[in-house]
This record gives sequence, C-alpha cells and structure tokens, in this order.
Amino acid sequence: MQKIWICGAGGRVGRKIAGLLDRKPVELLLTDIDSVDITNSKDVMEYAGINRPHVIVNCAGLTDVGLCESEPERAFKVNALGPRNLGVAARVVKARLVQLSTDDVFGGGGQTPYTEFDRPDPVTVYGKSKLAGENFVREFCSRHIIVRSSWIFGDKSPYLEHVLKLASEGKRVEAASDQTASPTGPQTWRKKS
Repeated sequence: MQKIWICGAGGRVGRKIAGLLDRKPVELLLTDIDSVDITNSKDVMEYAGINRPHVIVNCAGLTDVGLCESEPERAFKVNALGPRNLGVAARVVKARLVQLSTDDVFGGGGQTPYTEFDRPDPVTVYGKSKLAGENFVREFCSRHIIVRSSWIFGDKSPYLEHVLKLASEGKRVEAASDQTASPTGPQTWRKKS
C-alpha cells in the first residue's frame, strides 16, 4: 500500500487533499507544524526515515502576503527552507515530492496567461520565497512535481467568507479590478463522473 505524507494537513488545501485521498487505498500520513515542523531538517529526516512515504505532498506554507513582507526571514524559512528539507528527505527515502507553489513567482503585468515555460520574476517576498522553495525542490529531489496555483478559495477561505458575510448583510462587495487569475476552488477538486 502506498504511503502518502501530507505536510500542512491542517490547512485548507491539505484538508481537502486528505479528504479526497481518504477514500483511496492508500495510507495517509498527516502532519502539521505541531507534529513535524518542516523547517527543522532533523524532524523531517526522522519522520521520513521512520515512515518511508512513497509520496510527500507539501501543502505547508506561509501564504499571507502582508505577513511575508513584514517577516521575510520567516517567509523564507517556511517557504524555501521547508521545501528544501522535504526535497532532501524525499531523495533519501526515494519518494516523489509534490510541491505546492504559487503564480506569485511571476511578476505580473503580463497580458497573456503564464505557462510553466515563462520565466519567473517575483516582486513580493512571498513570491520570492516560494520560488526559492521551488528551486530547492528541483535541486535536491529529481522526482518532483511543482504545482503553481492561484487564488485558492473554498472551505475556511478568509476572502470568500468575507465576501459571503458582506453579501449576506446586503453590503457592497469590493474586489480588485486590476488582477487576473485562475481561481482554484472546490469545483476543481471534485471527481468528474
């Protein structure tokens, strides 16, 4: 039976992936910062060595853009050093690593949708830290998949809950009109029949 380790399993994406995989014939290893801190290489190596996962899915990350700007060291620790530690562990135990990243690795301002072949050029600390994490994953783990998502919403999404609250109160909902993205939400995770 395949073992799948989901780091950041307590977050929105981690919970959703765990819920989808829970119905599959796999053994789920679910951790969050309270059980395995991905920024601690010793903890990561110990957990990977004991549990020997076949796949590691990194859903952990510091995603608050404002917080990343005010605490860049913390952003790079979580978003770059964490994936590096997981990449090393994946290589050692011969696991595949799925790294969740962001479209913020691009600078924005383009007039056409980005593809995986476009050159990253982040302008925020968040984007820079996530790109550093991607680069570490590429460097340390040859068996990897990098997923660059955009505007994740759904279960417990602060933005979506804010919009729904304002709408239910009959208040005006304002949103950025100068940004374009491909939102990633619950409908993209549903199994198609």
